[in-house]
Amino acid sequence: MNACDNTQQDNSTTAIVEKTDKKLENQSSEKRENEITLDENRGFQQVPLEDLTNIASYDQPRIQFLWIPPHEKNRRQLTLWSIKLDGSDLRQVATAEELYGDYRHSVVVSSKPVRSPNNRYIIYTFISDKKRIVLLDLASRERNVIDEGVASAHFTWYPDSQRVIINRAYETKVFSLKTESLSIVEHQKNAGLYLINEGKHFFAIKKGKYTVYDLLFNEVKFGSFDYLPQSLLHLNSVSEDGRYLAFGYDLLDLETKQHLTTLSDSPILGIHENWIFISRNGFQRININTQKVEQVFTAPAGGSGRKGVTLYNL
Repeated sequence: MNACDNTQQDNSTTAIVEKTDKKLENQSSEKRENEITLDENRGFQQVPLEDLTNIASYDQPRIQFLWIPPHEKNRRQLTLWSIKLDGSDLRQVATAEELYGDYRHSVVVSSKPVRSPNNRYIIYTFISDKKRIVLLDLASRERNVIDEGVASAHFTWYPDSQRVIINRAYETKVFSLKTESLSIVEHQKNAGLYLINEGKHFFAIKKGKYTVYDLLFNEVKFGSFDYLPQSLLHLNSVSEDGRYLAFGYDLLDLETKQHLTTLSDSPILGIHENWIFISRNGFQRININTQKVEQVFTAPAGGSGRKGVTLYNL
């Protein structure tokens, strides 16, 4: 064997070793990625249920949202989750079985699940063969269908958490938790009622005007939106003091009459104090005064949804 043959053999051996090392490196990298994914999935499977008796979970407002977490095999099945406003303390509020019962394999949630002021109850609508309005008690984990209908509903709790208003396009009802009964009241022909001013008033808009009611629906204050186009008047959130109104991507300051159109490039999900909350790679908050943006919660890869977002424990 000559020197040339030895050189070729050495090069061939080196190439085989390098190829083997590269294969082992790829396998190791793939194993690490799989381990990370498995750890994430195990982590989300072990997220505890929200516990009403855990005082530490309620030391600040929370964000409630429908979501499909990474580990969920049924990619059409939204479950209910919550986090604190600072992005900590992720909890599962309710499982699919608790939310939908026997209908959980073929159901669509058609309204935002709305939490009662005392955090115990959630009211929402789901569609299977028909629309059902459901009340879920997080203390007893019991679910009750309280009404049915064809039109979408907007839900507003009274501050005592013992009554909830069900407002549809054609009627308004009040459900009493004490008597477990529905009563028809004077129809509130508006786009929905929002509890403001520490539970003392309701806020509503209709046909370019806004009205503030007391809890007996007596008018306390009213005004108009003559300076805004009608196309914007689709209210989806009101600040606790009634000052800020969110119309899709836009924010209106009722105090200064300022119309903020460039604050957010995503729909505004909620307002708390001087912050608006939007969904982007999880949740972000934007300061109304400084326009400072902060990432609140980063959604892990593989999850989807984050619908029906509301703020509670305000």
